[in-house]
Amino acid sequence: MELIEKSTKNLTGVFSSKSDRLYFGFFENIYSIHTRKAYERDIKDFRDFLDHCFICISFVEVESEHVVAYKKYLIEKKLKDTTINRKLASISKFFRFLMQKKVRIDNPLDLVDRIRISNVSSTQDITNEEVELLFDGPDRRNLTGKQHYAIIVALFTTGMRVSELI
Repeated sequence: MELIEKSTKNLTGVFSSKSDRLYFGFFENIYSIHTRKAYERDIKDFRDFLDHCFICISFVEVESEHVVAYKKYLIEKKLKDTTINRKLASISKFFRFLMQKKVRIDNPLDLVDRIRISNVSSTQDITNEEVELLFDGPDRRNLTGKQHYAIIVALFTTGMRVSELI
């Protein structure tokens, strides 16, 4: 309980006194201090953005257009895509909480696409010289060498993985 009370003191003034109880309720069930701090920071950053760009707009009045503008702002700041998505996820969770408490009827982030994170890793290709060495390596005068050569040809001409060949 003490952690939550300390946590709610960090953002004094960010929420009106009327919504302090909601703010406290949002963080009440977040037991990880690191998660709580990240959510506080993300929600405060969004609140600061709203105050700077859309003077006197409350969380009840936020529309998806405001969130899109915030996302664009974060992209222009050259933040990592994962950081932007985390910030949007934090804000979305807060709006879901506001919906549960019947403060809002919708979540404006439901209409905002997150940035697609590519998990593609680059493949390591080999040089033409290395390919020639592989083809020239097996001794094709014996049965084992012929088998190795056939395997190498199959792999390189079909693009098959070694696991698919076995």
